[in-house]
This record gives sequence, C-alpha cells and structure tokens, in this order.
Amino acid sequence: MAQATQASDLLETIMNVKDLME
Repeated sequence: MAQATQASDLLETIMNVKDLME
C-alpha cells in the first residue's frame, strides 16, 4: 500500500500549499 501513503502525503502537501496561497 505504498501508493496510498504517497497519495496521502501528496494531499497533505497540497493542503499546505493551499494554506500558503490564501
């Protein structure tokens, strides 16, 4: 399930970026 972990990590990164862009 390495891919699921990768997707979760990516989602977290996206959330961080969205937070910075506000």
